Amino acid sequence: MIRNALQAISGWGKEVVDFGVAVIMVGVVVDILFPGTTGVIDNIADLVGDFSSQGVAGIIALLLFVTIYNRLALNRDGISKTALPRVVESIPA
Repeated sequence: MIRNALQAISGWGKEVVDFGVAVIMVGVVVDILFPGTTGVIDNIADLVGDFSSQGVAGIIALLLFVTIYNRLALNRDGISKTALPRVVESIPA
């Protein structure tokens, strides 16, 4: 019972995050097609600038964030990095 509730809440959280990423990507595309309309690219540039202004610690924090996001994306799709080679090997030639 509790496990089902936690899985439902986790699913909702993943959907909200996926929706947020989709909205950001739409904002990036709109900002590329019509510069200055959404300001998303400026905000992303400011965020990356803030990370890089912190020197090595900022770059490490940015790389850590990207690594964690990529691992979560792989796990969300049901494919772990350790299982991927086995999946590729099991595909008939």
